[in-house]
Amino acid sequence: MRTDLVIERPGLIGQGLFARVPIASGVVIGCLTPGRPVALPIDSRGEVDYGPWASAQTIDLLLQPDALYCLVKDFGPSGPHGADLINHSCTPNCEVVARLLVRTARAIAAGEELYIDYLASQLTIYKEGIPCLCRPNCPTVI
Repeated sequence: MRTDLVIERPGLIGQGLFARVPIASGVVIGCLTPGRPVALPIDSRGEVDYGPWASAQTIDLLLQPDALYCLVKDFGPSGPHGADLINHSCTPNCEVVARLLVRTARAIAAGEELYIDYLASQLTIYKEGIPCLCRPNCPTVI
């Protein structure tokens, strides 16, 4: 992660990543933690059983009728850091390239929180029913 460009601090939801200085469009910020590949079973109600990874982050790879294939990122009690702290927004200022690399999609002002669109980047392909909080009354569900 480019610590010369960004800083971790409380964001829209929990911790977030913020521009320390103005950042130009197209600048690589860092990489998401890849995680461990797993196949999570889908139960009879059509819900993913996250089992021991219920509080972990995932990068979804493939959704099948019987399983969600994903990369599970279990950070433990210390929680995520770096690019893994970038929150979701339906109007992101960053993008995910090659499923792991994060770069700015437009110029970002100093102090501005960095966002990616979890759905457009396909980090999330199985919607868990979490309402988006990027703006009041946002209809998106993640």
